[in-house]
Amino acid sequence: QGMVEPVFSHLRYRQGLNRFRRKGLKAVRLEFSLHAMAYNLSRVLAMGGFYAGYWRRISDSAVIKALARVISRLPLRPALYLVDAATA
Repeated sequence: QGMVEPVFSHLRYRQGLNRFRRKGLKAVRLEFSLHAMAYNLSRVLAMGGFYAGYWRRISDSAVIKALARVISRLPLRPALYLVDAATA
């Protein structure tokens, strides 16, 4: 078993996830899944030398399809993503 504290520390300080910026359980789950996906991708890229063979086995289309599936669930209001509540 691994420790989860470093993961949440990374999400909070490196990705700025101090609070959720969306309302509603569905939107919060989606926001967290995007943060988790970004964290997992950063970990895989950080271990690039060890997992180089793994990336050769995964097709680019599988990665693109997974990202498209998540992005397609985003609401169609891009202005919400461009304006931060702290700066508005």
